[in-house]
Amino acid sequence: MTSIYLTVPCAEKDDAKRLGARWDPQRKAWYVPSGKDSTPFSRWLGSPGKDAGENPETMAPAWLVTARRLQRALQVLLIELDCWKCGQPAYAVVQELQLHEGEEEDLPDGLLDGGGISSGPKGTLVLLDGGSVAHPCVAEQLAGFVERNPAFKGRIATFKARFSRTVGRAYPSQGCPNCDALWGDFPLSDLTCDFLEDIHEERYGEGGVLKAFEWRPGPG
Repeated sequence: MTSIYLTVPCAEKDDAKRLGARWDPQRKAWYVPSGKDSTPFSRWLGSPGKDAGENPETMAPAWLVTARRLQRALQVLLIELDCWKCGQPAYAVVQELQLHEGEEEDLPDGLLDGGGISSGPKGTLVLLDGGSVAHPCVAEQLAGFVERNPAFKGRIATFKARFSRTVGRAYPSQGCPNCDALWGDFPLSDLTCDFLEDIHEERYGEGGVLKAFEWRPGPG
């Protein structure tokens, strides 16, 4: 038997995990482990694959495929946190993609899988987590942001492949700029959900959420 992948909104991920779903950090999606009854997960049944943003040639994540298809800019946000390991204050990086009301209905089924999806006053907000933000363009622009804002030097997450004991392998991740501890996708998605209201209302600069810059992915 094979694993069954799910479409789990940000606000429901704890329910899925409690039932036994597991997180795939490469697909950025929850799944029912092989051999486990999928009946309790029926409300999240989906089939992330090619239409979910996994381009077989580039393996581009869903958020990038969606942004390119809609020709939409992505907002790069910083969320303040204290590292779980060293306790030092730092910033995690989150990307958001605003969709106009009803726009998601015109996209292929499953294309939005792999991000926390939540309704907001300006449409559907797609929140992105973990290693998916380690895009070369984002890393380059983050370096430029730090140059323009030296107070953030050494305070923004670093990106590289780190070994996760929970997952059992290394995968691209965010980590502490002070002690290099891995900040897992699940804790980061929890953190992002804590700030959903501030992000929906665009209350940047308040309560630990800052807008760093926006960028528009190229066509390929």
